[in-house]
Amino acid sequence: MGQMVLDRSEAADDAVLHLPESGCEVRAGRATHGRPALEVYAGGSLYDVAVAGGLGSGLIRGAVRGRGRGRRWSLAWGELPPGRNEVTVVFRSGRRVRPAACRVVAGRFWVAETAGGFRSVQVADGASTSSTRLGRRALRG
Repeated sequence: MGQMVLDRSEAADDAVLHLPESGCEVRAGRATHGRPALEVYAGGSLYDVAVAGGLGSGLIRGAVRGRGRGRRWSLAWGELPPGRNEVTVVFRSGRRVRPAACRVVAGRFWVAETAGGFRSVQVADGASTSSTRLGRRALRG
């Protein structure tokens, strides 16, 4: 099955993007020296902050799976490479493969989620591919 972007939408710098599957929220923020940052919220609390060009910068900055509202979900986020405005995101678990909608936040970050508890995520930007296992934290949207 090929990778593809199912949806791409731009979230403004000050907008909160509500993620329907997980119930989490993301929004653009600012770090020291005005660097763009992506804030990930779960259950009304800050869960993670990814700073553009920070230590550990990479295509995938975080990935987690959880359960909420009676169903399982998977969520991943990261930083767009310079000169790129989209990525393809595929969640995997054994033989199950699910391309996921990808949303761009503040022109620097991406976020994707899907229904179902997947074990890994693979992200490609046209020039490189990265994958990681999803954490199993007590994260409830």
